[in-house]
Amino acid sequence: MKTIKYLAIAAAVLAASSCLNESAELPQTDGKVFTAAFADGETKAVLKPGVETSAVEWETTDHVSILAGESNWDYAAQTAGTATTLKYVSESAQGDKFYALYPYDATATLADGVITTVLPAEQTAVPGSFSAHMAVAYTETNALAFKNVCGLVRVKVMSEGVTKVVFEGKSDEYVAGKIAVTVADEPTWIATAESSKTVALVAEEGKTLAKGDYYLATLPQRFSAGFTVKVYCGETLAQTKDVAADLTLQRCQVVPGSVGFDVESIAPTIATVGETITVTGYGFTADTKVKINGTEATVSVTSSSSLAVTVPSGLSKATDYKLSVEVPGFDAVETEPFRYFYLPEYTSKTISVKYTLNDTEKTLVPEGLALTSDGYMWITDRNSSPHVLLKVKLSADSYEVALVVSAGSYPFGCDVDSNNDIYVAAKTGKGVGAVVNGSWSITQYTEYLNNPMDLVFGDNDNMYVASRDNGKIVCLTGTPKVYTVYRPTALALDHSQTKIFFGTGAKAETDTDAWYLHMLDLETGEVTPVAGSNIKPKSGTYTNGAVGNTLSAVVGNIGGVYCCSDGYVYYTDQGSHALQVVIPGVGGDYTKGIVKTLIGVLGSAGSDEIGSSAAPTGKLKTPSDVEIDANGVIYIAGNSNKVIRVLTPKVN
Repeated sequence: MKTIKYLAIAAAVLAASSCLNESAELPQTDGKVFTAAFADGETKAVLKPGVETSAVEWETTDHVSILAGESNWDYAAQTAGTATTLKYVSESAQGDKFYALYPYDATATLADGVITTVLPAEQTAVPGSFSAHMAVAYTETNALAFKNVCGLVRVKVMSEGVTKVVFEGKSDEYVAGKIAVTVADEPTWIATAESSKTVALVAEEGKTLAKGDYYLATLPQRFSAGFTVKVYCGETLAQTKDVAADLTLQRCQVVPGSVGFDVESIAPTIATVGETITVTGYGFTADTKVKINGTEATVSVTSSSSLAVTVPSGLSKATDYKLSVEVPGFDAVETEPFRYFYLPEYTSKTISVKYTLNDTEKTLVPEGLALTSDGYMWITDRNSSPHVLLKVKLSADSYEVALVVSAGSYPFGCDVDSNNDIYVAAKTGKGVGAVVNGSWSITQYTEYLNNPMDLVFGDNDNMYVASRDNGKIVCLTGTPKVYTVYRPTALALDHSQTKIFFGTGAKAETDTDAWYLHMLDLETGEVTPVAGSNIKPKSGTYTNGAVGNTLSAVVGNIGGVYCCSDGYVYYTDQGSHALQVVIPGVGGDYTKGIVKTLIGVLGSAGSDEIGSSAAPTGKLKTPSDVEIDANGVIYIAGNSNKVIRVLTPKVN
């Protein structure tokens, strides 16, 4: 049989051009020997399976009928390739005018230049090729230039379990079976009483068709009313596809088609309840269904290659799910996963904290925040004179000052250890401050720290400090361990205690590695960007980036970072005046996730509450630190407008 080579693309020449030398030298033999090649060239609409070459090649298993008068001799190909030598099997051809038929048909007859033969109405499927083919030739020498008789229907099988594909015209056209072929430069055919109105592609006995391309040899003609393709899985009719268009299948032409269905991709790969995921593929029907985690989703079939799927409720946040696509008659196909995320709606309130120091009432200018396990919050104030630390009972509606501590050295970010003792990054003191017996105390680490901006405690009370001006994150517990990074300003440990998320304080717009939220691997020391595009936020650049690509967002100087157990990383963006959250994508990959604004209008400072008519998403002004309690209540230090913003999740 013929094999199509170089299946790199979906179209290659069914037959290669060949110039046959009328006096070609042949091997010495006692009988008639022929050369054989294909004469159809690329001037026709032809199948092109390859880029480098296009060829239907001979195989040494190929046999050809050589016909003259009432004789039909069996000739075999001697070599493989685009051209071959044909030698008789048992008896040499006699005469001076010869007709040829590929493949050999012992029942074929010749009369007045017309060969009567059979194009099988049932053809065994061959991946990437075809099992049935018909070509004819005429010569008065020893050179045979074969011409194709058939066209091909390409069948793209996209579902598992298919055993048979049946093609038929819608106007009772004959497409295979016994026919009479007139051998000429442009071969023609006519039907006989034994012609067939269907032609079938069948799997080998006991097997099914693997996904991929197959070719079905079909008699060329016009299908004025279109055609029908029926797909079987075993004995069950799984799918019927009707094509109503007026179509002409030319000799040597390939008509593409597909059966079953398949899924190519989904977008986006991160979504929440009520959002739409677009599924791209082939063979979708009006009754296509989609399930997510066993729950049937609302589906809009926009075309046979596109589905719009609405994400249902009841899924778990920070979890990957696959969509199960079901087309009647076929096994369900799962898509690649998407990451489900969820964010509640929030209400916001503003609290202005008053305190008394040295008999003078003052308004707190909050900088760093640290929640204790017993319900208190420590707040640093590096703007008031003197600098102070406050310990308060804070709720969404009120506060109660429990302790006021005078401090120094510009106290910035802070955290509490396992005993709820407060420690503070003492910026100008190049050290760490603490409250000891109700008073401020500082320990300097001048060898390691230069303008420390924040600190955080991990397991076993390991303390990590962000030293901005010398570009270090230092673990000061035990023997200090130093990590070199870019100007860290705010820190948060993930819940595995193996990574630190940190923001930066850029000096110049052109600083390399400046405008990002970074992640530090504490085991390897590797630093990777989590969000940001190294573009300074300013007029015309504010954006949260594309869904599924956090590295297209614009990230400014970061005042505070908080990481929840679900992997969501919250940060205050002082350049954009917003509280942002980075939600990881599939597999926990942050760069494939999404950046969302919880409160703020990017690039617009203000004090509006969420839900206000002027700014429905609320506004912030150069926010500093951020903390989140066990109930999901978010606290934001509003340094510039001397308030604490409290975001309370709505109860659904």
